[in-house]
Amino acid sequence: MSYLDLCDKFSEVRDHWLSTRSFSDEYLNFLLYKSEIDRTYAKGLKKLAKMPIFGMAKGTLLPGFNTLQNLCIQHSIQLKILSENLHKDLALTLKQLAAHQDLIIKDKSELAKRIISEREKIIKSHEKAKSNYMKEFKEGHVTDKSLKLEEKYKNCIERLNTCNKAYIENMKVVLSTYQEQEEENSKKLKEVLIKMISYEQAYINTYRNEFEPLLPAMQSFNPPIDLQKFINDNLTESGVDTVKFMPYLPPTPRQSLNSISNKEEILQGIIQKCWDGEELTREEGSKFLWTISDEIGKKTWVQLLSSVRTQGRELIPLSTFEAFGDLMWCALTSMMENNDYKYARECISLSQVFYTEENNEKKYIQDFLMMHPLWQEEYNWEKLIITAIEQEIEFFIQNKNIGELKSQIIAISQLTWYTHIMTIYNADEAMIARLTARLKGLYNISEGFSVYP
Repeated sequence: MSYLDLCDKFSEVRDHWLSTRSFSDEYLNFLLYKSEIDRTYAKGLKKLAKMPIFGMAKGTLLPGFNTLQNLCIQHSIQLKILSENLHKDLALTLKQLAAHQDLIIKDKSELAKRIISEREKIIKSHEKAKSNYMKEFKEGHVTDKSLKLEEKYKNCIERLNTCNKAYIENMKVVLSTYQEQEEENSKKLKEVLIKMISYEQAYINTYRNEFEPLLPAMQSFNPPIDLQKFINDNLTESGVDTVKFMPYLPPTPRQSLNSISNKEEILQGIIQKCWDGEELTREEGSKFLWTISDEIGKKTWVQLLSSVRTQGRELIPLSTFEAFGDLMWCALTSMMENNDYKYARECISLSQVFYTEENNEKKYIQDFLMMHPLWQEEYNWEKLIITAIEQEIEFFIQNKNIGELKSQIIAISQLTWYTHIMTIYNADEAMIARLTARLKGLYNISEGFSVYP
C-alpha cells in the first residue's frame, strides 16, 4: 500500500503532511531554544570560574577549589560545544531540509489544486447534464430536446472519464512526491534525534569525568591543619615578654631599613597611603625598592597585603591604583631576579583580588601586570608551578596528611590553576602545551586528564 491508493484523499494526505511539518518545525524551535539556554549557561559558568573566591582559597582548601574551578571551566567549554552542535549541525540540517521540501511541495500542491478544480467543474457539468436528461425522459416522450439532452449527457460522461484518467496520472505524481518527502522528513528527523542523544551523552560523559576528582579534592580539606599552619606561620619565639629598658643607639640608614620592624613599618605606611588615595613620594618609592630587595622584605610585603585581603579591603582608590600597580610590578621583578617564586606565587594570587572602580567597572591589578616580562618566560612559569606543588605537598607531609592520591590531586589542582592563569595572561599556547606535558610526566598525571581551561 502507498499514497498512490489515495488518489481521492488528497485533502487528508495534505493535512497529514502539514501535521508532520508542524512537528518538525516545533522540534527545530526546541533545538534552537535549548542551544540558546546551553550557551547562556556556558557563559555563566565561565563568569563563575573567574570569581575572586578561587583566588582566596588556600591551605588544604586550595586543591578542592582549584578542582571546582576547573570543573566550571571544563563544564562551560563542553556546554558551548554542545550548544554549537545543536545549532550549527542539527538545527541547520532541519532548516535546510524544510526549505528544500517547501519548494518541492509548493509546486506539487499547486498542480493538485489545479487538477482538482478542473475535475470539480467537469463533475458539476456532468451532474447537471445527467439531471436534465433524467428529468426530460421521466415524461416518457422522445423529442428533439430529449435527444439533444441525451447527447449532451453522453459527451459529459466522456469528458469526465477522460478527465479522471488525467487526474489519476497527475495525482499519482503529486501523491508520490508527498510520500517521498514524508519519508525523507521522517528519516532525517530520526537521524537528528539520534545525533542529539549522542551529543548529549558525550557531554554527560565528559562532565562525569571532570566531576570525579572533585570529591577526593574536597575531602582533603582539613581545618585543624590549616589552623595549625596559621599558628606556626605567626608564632614568634619571644611571645609576650617582660619589657626591659634598652638604651637608644642611632642607626645608620641601611641598618634602620634592615630591621624587620622597620621594614614592616615602612611597607605598612606605603600600603596605607595607597588605600587612603595619597600620592607616594620619591623617597617612599626608593625605600620600597630597598626594603623588598631581600627575602624578609618580600615576605613582609606579601603578609601585609594578605592581611589587607583578610580584612576585606580589596578596593583601591582610583587615584593611587596605578602607583600600587607599579609597586606590584617592581616586587614581581625583584622576586624573579632573586628566584623567590613562593612570594611571586602569592603576588599573582593577590593581583586577582585587589581592584579599583572606574565608570562602574572593576579593574584588577592582574590587568595591570599582564605585560610583565615574566609571563613570556617558560622557565619562570615552570618554577612557579613546581614551587606551588612542592609547597602544598610539603605542608601536607609536615602534618602527616599525605598519600599518593592526595599528591596527585595537589599536582592536578595546581597545574589546572596555573594553566588557567597562563591562558588569562596570554602566554604562548605552544609553551603551555610543552609545560603541561612535561609536568604531567613529572607528577605521574594521566595524559587523558585535561588541565586546559
